[in-house]
This record gives sequence, structure tokens and C-alpha cells, in this order.
Amino acid sequence: MHVIDAVRDLGHSNKTVKVSDISVYLNVTRPSITKLVNEPEKMDVVQKIPDEEDGRGIRVRQTSGCVETH
Repeated sequence: MHVIDAVRDLGHSNKTVKVSDISVYLNVTRPSITKLVNEPEKMDVVQKIPDEEDGRGIRVRQTSGCVETH
């Protein structure tokens, strides 16, 4: 669950993280990260949120389910 670890490490206290930041952190392409984020989202451990600063971007944050299971 490297994506969840990246969100935790980059997010610090449930802040949102850009998908592009996760991509750089894990050294994986953005399209790959987008696919990798979908699985933990289905498990309700992360939540995708539209980026308010960049309408095309997506931000990710941990959910309370992530804190309980991880």
C-alpha cells in the first residue's frame, strides 16, 4: 500500500496531497498513480477531492477508515 504511505507521509495530519506529488514521491507516472489511487479509494481508506486551485487536478487525503486500518 505504497500510495497510502505516500499520502500519510506527504499529507501530515489529514491534509490533502496532489496526485502529482504522490507520483514524484513514488517515482511513478501520473497515469499509474491515478490507477493506484482507485483501489484504496474503493476500500474507503483514501478520498479523491477536486483541486480547488486547479480544476483539472485531483487531491487525495486519508479517511478515518485509513487511520483505523493502517
